[in-house]
Amino acid sequence: MPLYDQHVHTFLSFDSTEQVENYLAFQPAVFVATDHFDLHNPSDQFHDNIPDYQQLKKIQQAFQTDTIFLTGIEIGVVPGQETQITDYLTHHPYDLRLVSIHQNGKFDYMSDEILTKAKSQVIPAYFQQMQTVLENFSGGQILTHFDYGLRRFELTAAELAELAEPQLETIFKLLIKKDMALELNAKSIVPKRSTLSLCCSTLSKSRRKIIYPRLRCACSCRLSKFIS
Repeated sequence: MPLYDQHVHTFLSFDSTEQVENYLAFQPAVFVATDHFDLHNPSDQFHDNIPDYQQLKKIQQAFQTDTIFLTGIEIGVVPGQETQITDYLTHHPYDLRLVSIHQNGKFDYMSDEILTKAKSQVIPAYFQQMQTVLENFSGGQILTHFDYGLRRFELTAAELAELAEPQLETIFKLLIKKDMALELNAKSIVPKRSTLSLCCSTLSKSRRKIIYPRLRCACSCRLSKFIS
């Protein structure tokens, strides 16, 4: 089964200047850029960052190659924004919709402000936000970098289990129930930043046996829908 990166950004994102043709120069079988959609974004002076959908469609039509060119978006969701985001998606039918928890309306979880806060407060709040979004927002297909809110902290598996084990179990079960995929983000896997394995080792062995096979199945099922 062919694989392709479903999490790349272009100049249509507030934090990127990359040009689409630079990706297409590699002649991928499939290409999709998932540019940032973040309302009231603290990383950009609380502006609403909304990618230009019409420009994306023009770019898609301009590149007539053997590459399958899909439209995508990465939606940063803060509880309370669900209706506005759903209305936007209704009028802008993207092929692929990623869901992310980047910020809480006050600060970004990767900002320096995080370092002034206790991880015992930030981490439970981060995963509670993620759980709330998964419970109340139905516009996404893939949950991205679910460790985003952990990256500025030094954590052991024991600490994470104490702070977030019940929430992680609930989140994994929600992904399975909603037939959503869990993104395996490279920043979560590389040495010294293996927060993905940290999260995975948090659940008890008995819970892992129940949840993980079904979670991987949900990921494979979702990927196959877009690759076939």
